[in-house]
Amino acid sequence: MSTDVKAVDADQSAETALAFLRAHDLRTAPVIDGLGRVVGMVRRAELVAGLGRPVGALLDPLVRRVQPSTAIEALLPILSSGAAHEAMVVDEAQRLVGVITQTDLLAVLYRAHVVESVASAA
Repeated sequence: MSTDVKAVDADQSAETALAFLRAHDLRTAPVIDGLGRVVGMVRRAELVAGLGRPVGALLDPLVRRVQPSTAIEALLPILSSGAAHEAMVVDEAQRLVGVITQTDLLAVLYRAHVVESVASAA
């Protein structure tokens, strides 16, 4: 899980958010409200198409959300369905805590496999 997540505010203009994504070399970013709660995701293409509008009008609200305590086994169907490459990790108040990606999940599974292989070889 990455905890240094770059997010944009739902009230920002598309131009401001687009400049932010470009400055941080991002293609997508979580969108948060004034209380830091995740309200969606926005992509560069949506921002370009929506210049002059607020991010909140352009976001995709269908974001996968998980808790910090979500088990790896529960993440497998979420991140392997093809519908999402990442899940927003949120606290009880839906505030952004981090992001877990398919790559993060693969790394955990690979490390577990290596540990299991070493243990069975011993």
